[in-house]
Amino acid sequence: MGNCCAANHNDKDFLNQSHSNNIQRDSTKFHHHDNAALAQPEQSGRLSIQSNKSYLESPSEGVDAELLKKHGPSSNVAIFIKEIPDYSNPNTNAAREKLAPFVYNDDDPEDHKLLVLPAVQFIESNAIYKGQWKNKERHGRGEQWWPDGSCYQGYWRNNKTNGQGRLIHADGDVYEGDWENDKAHGKGVHCHMDGAKYEGEWSDDKQHGYGVEIWPDGATYQGNYKMGKKEGHGVFKWSDGSSYDGEFTDNSINGHGTYRWADGRYYKGAWVNNKMHGKGEFTWPDGRIYVGGYIEDKKEGFGEFSWPDGKKYLGMYKNGKQHGKGKMINEKGEEKEGEWNNGKQIK
Repeated sequence: MGNCCAANHNDKDFLNQSHSNNIQRDSTKFHHHDNAALAQPEQSGRLSIQSNKSYLESPSEGVDAELLKKHGPSSNVAIFIKEIPDYSNPNTNAAREKLAPFVYNDDDPEDHKLLVLPAVQFIESNAIYKGQWKNKERHGRGEQWWPDGSCYQGYWRNNKTNGQGRLIHADGDVYEGDWENDKAHGKGVHCHMDGAKYEGEWSDDKQHGYGVEIWPDGATYQGNYKMGKKEGHGVFKWSDGSSYDGEFTDNSINGHGTYRWADGRYYKGAWVNNKMHGKGEFTWPDGRIYVGGYIEDKKEGFGEFSWPDGKKYLGMYKNGKQHGKGKMINEKGEEKEGEWNNGKQIK
């Protein structure tokens, strides 16, 4: 961080720290499978095929032929299978072991009347679906497994995931929460296998609104998001004890905010792209204070530097150092004007 004893002290070089990269850490990764003509989300792993209600376990025998013809899948789209293949992998199995059974608690009043069918396999994608149907579309409670190991368990409306549902990625990451037309939308939790987690609001498969992110190293972010990126007010805390409380734009520190270091230093002022830029105030634990302009983390333009013993420098800075006309005021209040060049007094 440079020499802490001089008014030329470089307060910080944000890009030389890990903070800038950490700010942009992101817990989302939504993609979608294509199961024949029926588009479906990808994120998932294999879940238990057991359901909370016995009607999801209805046998194929006893299904009314007319209902099956009206509501079941067309034979050129999916075929019935006697056994559900094991699409799981070590990652999805590990994720499943950490999860409690999925709870169906978002039924529509008429869902109990829906046709329930045993497992079918979609011809084009080999994905497996077991659950309720309506008008030849997945509708109501249902589970779907993909050959890569991912799995969705939850509600469907008009052939798409809608309502509450849980999706496990093939790599073991898990999203559980609200869905709208095959996309995370509403409130939900996304957990990574490595321990990272986001809990909050979603829109169109992206973090949007208020949310909280945590990372395995202890770093946290609480604040607002806009279409997958930190935007608006937020508080970012790093594992080394430093923190930032202020404005974000496009996943970076932009606007006005306060950054505090673990050693007690703090800066309050303007930021552009993770750097102090504009007018601000920098305070050291020993009582030194700088108030003035910054450009890309360095003092620039007019500034006032004060020492704990009462001495002050008022004048111009360039590239982080005293440069141009200024004046020194001693502890007695006596003023002396001068001129500086690259941090050294020349007049």
